[in-house]
Amino acid sequence: MATAQLTVVGSGGERRWSRAQLAFLSDGNSVPVSRLLDDVGPATHASFETASTDYRASIPIDVVVADGVIVHGDEDGPLDVSRGGPFRLLVPDGKTLCWNVKHVARIRLTVGSEPDSVPANPPH
Repeated sequence: MATAQLTVVGSGGERRWSRAQLAFLSDGNSVPVSRLLDDVGPATHASFETASTDYRASIPIDVVVADGVIVHGDEDGPLDVSRGGPFRLLVPDGKTLCWNVKHVARIRLTVGSEPDSVPANPPH
């Protein structure tokens, strides 16, 4: 079975993170999104994309940096797929629950927002 990876892509390049690397960066079972965005270039938004579906949420970078965390585990170990794993974005008090993205595989940093995969979401 392949090791799950979270990919962060921006104008400055690409970085891949394994669960073990994320665990090293964190004091528990989640890591602030801000810890993952070094050296990937300037951006106004971050698009969180899933591995198994075409789901995407484009979120203003200032919100994600201030409040967003990537959950990679729970009290039982690695975050199970049934709970949104292997990586799940949580944005406490976000404008919409659609910002709490399950099964995150890729974070793409963009200048300008992108369309969300859920058309009913208001632009942000």
